[in-house]
Amino acid sequence: MDLLVLSACETGRGEETFLGGVRGLPVAASLAGVKRSLLTLWPVADEGTADFMLGFYKNLKAGQTYAEALRTTRRQAMEGAIPTTRDPSVWAAFVLFEN
Repeated sequence: MDLLVLSACETGRGEETFLGGVRGLPVAASLAGVKRSLLTLWPVADEGTADFMLGFYKNLKAGQTYAEALRTTRRQAMEGAIPTTRDPSVWAAFVLFEN
């Protein structure tokens, strides 16, 4: 799988193990052969998340790479082009893990 998107609350958080490793969805996705994961680091609002993801997919459709689409969508959110995502608690929650 080229990209896994889980736009729910805290999908990118992991737990440290007693041996100093980390476990969680990013690690599980990597072990399953997923090349990239777009996940969140903290709870996110439903409306803002839906609008952010719509912007992300529009940027992908326009030919941007995954990283470019995420960067562009964040910038659009910061600049107010996606009103429900202007608060950093929405746009900053999304991270792209590359395995």
